[in-house]
Amino acid sequence: MKKYTYIFNLLIIMMISLGISAQETILDENTYDYKDPNLFGQNRPFYLHYYLGYGLITPYQQDIRNEIIFGKSFEFELGLRFKYRFTNWLSIGTSMSYDIMNYRINQNAENIFPNNNYYIDEAKEKFISQSFSLLPYLRINIGRRGNKIGKYMDIGYFFNWSGNRVIEKYEDEKSELHYKSVYINPTYAIKNNQGIFASIGNQRYSIYAKYRITNLFYNFTDQNYIDAYGVNKFPELPRLTIGIQIGLF
Repeated sequence: MKKYTYIFNLLIIMMISLGISAQETILDENTYDYKDPNLFGQNRPFYLHYYLGYGLITPYQQDIRNEIIFGKSFEFELGLRFKYRFTNWLSIGTSMSYDIMNYRINQNAENIFPNNNYYIDEAKEKFISQSFSLLPYLRINIGRRGNKIGKYMDIGYFFNWSGNRVIEKYEDEKSELHYKSVYINPTYAIKNNQGIFASIGNQRYSIYAKYRITNLFYNFTDQNYIDAYGVNKFPELPRLTIGIQIGLF
């Protein structure tokens, strides 16, 4: 009897096993490790790269008493840019850069910056601002790109912490007269500036515009400064710069 009971139980187990193996698969799912080991890349969540920029300071809204020479007034920047991608079309980030703004002053009879002593052709005057800049920005990605930066549009706001120099230079080869003076951080110049930024680009190349919304020069109320400089405030230098940036990647 025990022998037949053993055989019967064995047959039952075999039938159950066949029934289980013959069942239709309702849900078949492959599990993955959702922690992507490569989160760093041009179109990955995180990206960091260096860039170069060169722009021309435009004569837009300039004052005749403090004109620049267009084409010889420029901005140069070397920076590091960080980007975090929220979605396929939206990213945020910040740029940190070292900037040089070189305003070449036009020598005309109306010029009063930093004085009106050198309105002859041989004279050269420059206002140079060297600064550390921080620029948080919002990026709108355009179109498909794979793991590339692709096409985009940036809007942002910049903060500058500057050191300023004023250079006056006069050279006359005929009379062999040479004159040069350099003023470091003159009291009339404001060291911190702010403004808005916008760019449109494709891959490593972009066209940008910066507009400084704060003033470069103080408005003096102290009569001692007014007597020293002859004015309570120098006319502002142009605010708009347009140029190109090249990503180094």
